[in-house]
Amino acid sequence: MSEKPLGERVSAVESDVKNLTGWQTSQNGAIHRVEAKVDKLQFWIMTVVAGAVLNLLGLILTTVMKG
Repeated sequence: MSEKPLGERVSAVESDVKNLTGWQTSQNGAIHRVEAKVDKLQFWIMTVVAGAVLNLLGLILTTVMKG
């Protein structure tokens, strides 16, 4: 089996690098979108937890003041 000339091999490597760079850019965009969704989810979870804590405190205070 004969080897390809150096120019063809370099051209193939350049093409592969270009494809990988494009793929990496696409993946980075996807990662940023997932990160934004996780941040939103974390915000909503913290909001619900804070609401539950405040509700529980209100319930405890109401119970203590009646008793």
